[in-house]
Amino acid sequence: MIILLLEDRGSRLYELKEFLKYNGHEVFDCEDVYCAIDMWQKKSAIINCVIVDLAMSPNGLNDQEASQSGYYTGWVFLWEYVLQTKPGIASRCIIFSAWSDSFKLFLPTPEQRGGIEDECIISKNDSDAKNKLLKTIKRISDLAGGH
Repeated sequence: MIILLLEDRGSRLYELKEFLKYNGHEVFDCEDVYCAIDMWQKKSAIINCVIVDLAMSPNGLNDQEASQSGYYTGWVFLWEYVLQTKPGIASRCIIFSAWSDSFKLFLPTPEQRGGIEDECIISKNDSDAKNKLLKTIKRISDLAGGH
């Protein structure tokens, strides 16, 4: 799969990127929203999976978007830039965040999340988080015909 990975902690970003590459995926990694917006605008045609952290600086969002972000900057990026521009991508978006449980309370249904299912919201705090991430990517890949 070709993955856009948005994670603001450099060491975590590097670790996740290398983990995903080791498991056969091509990864475009972004440490902030500026990079993610730019990368999405340039590469969205070939990206078939998006993984985002929720809690990060709102730098890169416009004033209105930033005022909506709170702890969910990654969600605002997904909602404003990804889900609105590529129909059908919601089933290939993964939220990988320590804030995943509170996010599910904030937007409790897939409909409120633009179609992102519960299985695609994974807590970084889970002891088996990386394996869950790989299983979710495999499920997405299988549904997409192995792309």
